[in-house]
Amino acid sequence: MNEASGFNMALLDTNDLTGNPYWVDLLNIPIEGSTDFNFRSFFAAPEQITRILIRVNATNEFPEAIKLQAYFYGINGVPMDSMFIEDPMHIRPGNVNDSGEPVRPSSGRQDAVFTGERIDNIQNCTAISFRLLIDNPDPDPDLIPSYPTYHIDIQLGVMFQFIL
Repeated sequence: MNEASGFNMALLDTNDLTGNPYWVDLLNIPIEGSTDFNFRSFFAAPEQITRILIRVNATNEFPEAIKLQAYFYGINGVPMDSMFIEDPMHIRPGNVNDSGEPVRPSSGRQDAVFTGERIDNIQNCTAISFRLLIDNPDPDPDLIPSYPTYHIDIQLGVMFQFIL
C-alpha cells in the first residue's frame, strides 16, 4: 500500500472521527501497478503465433481476499485487452498471527489463453497494468497497523504455440 503501487496515500491519513486511517472505511481497497511487456520482443513475426497461454501466480499476505485483473496497453497508453475475460482472478486471504504478522500467505494461479483475434489485440502491447481490489468488509482493528507491511506478489509465465 504505497504510492508507487497506485494506492492513494491520502487514505493513510487518520480520520479524526474514528482514529483509523481513511482506507478502513473502504469496502474495496484499490492498488495498481504496471510493468513493461513488449510483446514484439518475443518474436519478430507475431503472425506465426497461434496460441498464447499466460499463467498468473499470485501470493497474498493480506488477511483479506483479493480480486486481480490485468490490462494490456499499447503505445501512448492505449488499452488493448484484459487478461481475464469472464471474472477477475480471486485469491483467498492470507493467514496472520495474533500480532498481525503474516504466517502463511495464500496463493492462487489462473491461466489466460489467447487465440485468433485476442492475439491480434495484444501484438502491439508494450505494458501490463495490474489492478487489485482488496476485499475489506470488516477489518480487524488490531491488524490495521500491519496493513502497510503486507505484500502481494505476482509472477507471470508465458508460453507460445507457433507455426514455422
